[in-house]
Amino acid sequence: MSVVRFSKGEFQGEVDEELASVLPPLFFEPPFLTSQERPLEILKDSRLRWAAVLTFERGRRIFLKRNRTKDRFEALKHLLLPSKAKREWEVAREAERRGLPVPKPLGWIERRRFGLLQESIYLSEAVRFEAVSAVEVLKDAPSEVIQRFAQTVRAIHDGGIYHLDLHAGNLLWDGERFLLIDLHRARILKGLSQEQKLQNMAQLFHSLRSFWGERERTFFLRSYLGDDPIITEEREKALARVSLLMDRLQKRQWASRTKRCLKESTEFTVFKVGEIRGYHRRELSAEALESLLERHQQFVRARTRELVKDAAEVSVTLFEDSGRRVAIKAFREPHALDRFKNRFRMHKGFRAWVAGNGLKVRGFPCPKTLAYVEKKGCLGHREAFLIMEAPDRGLEMDRYLCVKVFDRHERRGFIQAFARWLSDLHLKGVYHRDMKACNLLVEEEEGGRWRFLPLDLEDIDLDTRIDEAKVFRNFLQLNTSVPGSVTWKNRLRFFRQYSRMNPVIRDRKDFLRRLDEASRRRGIVYVSPEGVVEERFPSSR
Repeated sequence: MSVVRFSKGEFQGEVDEELASVLPPLFFEPPFLTSQERPLEILKDSRLRWAAVLTFERGRRIFLKRNRTKDRFEALKHLLLPSKAKREWEVAREAERRGLPVPKPLGWIERRRFGLLQESIYLSEAVRFEAVSAVEVLKDAPSEVIQRFAQTVRAIHDGGIYHLDLHAGNLLWDGERFLLIDLHRARILKGLSQEQKLQNMAQLFHSLRSFWGERERTFFLRSYLGDDPIITEEREKALARVSLLMDRLQKRQWASRTKRCLKESTEFTVFKVGEIRGYHRRELSAEALESLLERHQQFVRARTRELVKDAAEVSVTLFEDSGRRVAIKAFREPHALDRFKNRFRMHKGFRAWVAGNGLKVRGFPCPKTLAYVEKKGCLGHREAFLIMEAPDRGLEMDRYLCVKVFDRHERRGFIQAFARWLSDLHLKGVYHRDMKACNLLVEEEEGGRWRFLPLDLEDIDLDTRIDEAKVFRNFLQLNTSVPGSVTWKNRLRFFRQYSRMNPVIRDRKDFLRRLDEASRRRGIVYVSPEGVVEERFPSSR
């Protein structure tokens, strides 16, 4: 393929010679790539990334991908390093030379101002109209397609291409073969190590974990490695290693997506005005947020029925707004010492904001957090506000157990559902430091199912190791905050269900003995529809 190097104004790059002769006159004119003479199909358009297909005569379709420079630091970085477009061009050309399945590379373009990279554009042949992501193809895929998929990955590895982000979305199926895309994160090597190959498999399996189980993963590895009995043992070791790497990727993904609530994104925005700063979902406008806070303060001053709690350190209001129930929790720090301490620790309101979004990322239902606002003085936070959507149904668990009449089948189903929820919470590294029944909302669903929503989000820790001591603390909190009418037999059934799903407890008999003794010393305190109730702990005999 003949390539033409060019430089025109702020633009420079390399383009396929045939393509260069047919590029439209407005191609390099502002607004760049937004008002072309040729039909332009926009595939993606965000602040930093843009992708489209440009159609020429005789139906020739060119794929364009533009990456805008994020900030000044990234612009300075590209004084020394090639742009994403140029890097993808170099890898794609070498992959094509090695006979690997990639869309035909056609060129790269950079726009620089005073030597600093502003944006870069990668060009390639567009794949067929019917091409779809491997994610879609591999749902309920026949064994022949999975085998082709595994063989393609094997060919990529044998060809010396190591993709640092090889998820299934970076492979397209055009009806005949799988094509590797997004090569700016790929590296050309003489050969891949075993660990690099397994890392790629972990990335692929992680991206398919919602519908691929052990059967599909085993078949993929068999197709990748072959059926030689000599490597059967290696296949088992590979599966174990890939499973471990998948867990690490999952935790990294949770942590990364949790942090999105702290930065500008398609879902969240950040603001700062003087001593006031905060975060809110884009669905909630700045004007609506300001109105909600004003209404909260009015309710607190007038002490109306919307004020459901008012203490020295916290106040809570609950009211209707635009067809939804809104809860606002204000965290106050009346003492200068507390404000000073908060210079060195995470504020409770901020913790709740992060935890609410972190729970959603991990698949746990909870009250939807809408915004977090804080007023900060020279000695720390003076006041902070957490704005949430309040659930319109459900009861706190202690009240729910007071009024709910279970039949035998329902009771066992409820115990199993709650044990599954708590074990899943702990296995995913989520720990509630105040797991009392009044801090859990229970929602009944059709078909004998329940949803459990944690409250007091500021007491939730994410990505923490849940050892036996923490499990004991949660069990003690629950054990002494549910009504005494919950028999020891049912408490024991819950413990056994949890232990099967999360075998973290080493000596179950000793655990139960210590739990019984601690529960008797503490006694039971819960909230019923009539008010606070104190009871003795039920007998275990």
